[in-house]
Amino acid sequence: MNGDVLYKLSYKIYGAINFFKDHSEFYYNVIGFEWPVPIKYASFNIFWPENGKPSKDKYFVYSGRYGSKNSNVDVLVSKGFLNGETSLVLPAYNGITAGIWFPKG
Repeated sequence: MNGDVLYKLSYKIYGAINFFKDHSEFYYNVIGFEWPVPIKYASFNIFWPENGKPSKDKYFVYSGRYGSKNSNVDVLVSKGFLNGETSLVLPAYNGITAGIWFPKG
C-alpha cells in the first residue's frame, strides 16, 4: 500500500490492571513499538468508573523507543479520564505507554 493511511481503532481493555501490595496500576502500551512507519498523529482516551482525578505523581505517559521515559504527548487529566495526543511525529518503532496508579482494592 502506498501513501498515507488512516487507522481509527476503538476497543475496551480488560485485565490491564497490575496488583501490588500497596496499590493497583493500569499499565498499557497505547501504541506498541513494532510499527515500522512513522505515525504523524495519535490520540487516546482512557476512562475509569470512579470520578477521581489522579495527582501528577500518580500517572505517566511516555513516548519513544522501548523503555523510554520521554514524552512528546500532551496530556489532559480530569475526573474519570485521561486524554492524550502526540505533539510531534512518532518515529518508526516508537510507541506510547500510559500508567495510572490507584489505591489498593
